[in-house]
Amino acid sequence: MNRALAAILAIGVAALAVGLGPAFGRSDAPLASTTCNVTGTVTFSPPITNVSQTTVSNVYNQVKLNTCSGTVSSATIKGALSGPASCKKGSARGTLTLKWNTGTKSKVKLRYKNGSLTGTVKSGTFAGGTVGGGVALSPTGNCASGVTSAAVSGTITL
Repeated sequence: MNRALAAILAIGVAALAVGLGPAFGRSDAPLASTTCNVTGTVTFSPPITNVSQTTVSNVYNQVKLNTCSGTVSSATIKGALSGPASCKKGSARGTLTLKWNTGTKSKVKLRYKNGSLTGTVKSGTFAGGTVGGGVALSPTGNCASGVTSAAVSGTITL
């Protein structure tokens, strides 16, 4: 009897080690997906103009996810994306950290191209899932002299 119990425990520990934890009630198993509204302001460094140049788009606590469906309701975002951008079009890549209203976090590898967001959730809440959605950037200022920020709005699904 003791050998049978030891064998069951050994199989359970081995299953957790190779990623079969959800079958055994592992608490960090991926959650169902969520869809959220994206709102806020992104800042550019250097400022974007009518001519494409490599730009860093900072989203440190200025862009938020809200009105989310499912087990989370909102998140703050920290990080930056970088890539060629102008007032007319742009693309950028980077890794962002989402801090959910539940206190958990997600690390997201993201790609933005002309309004479309794609990527993967690398760790934390929704780990292993994909990211998709669309956002509109509305530059505030004059593109001829350089724009340092843009309003962000859209929807994203993780």
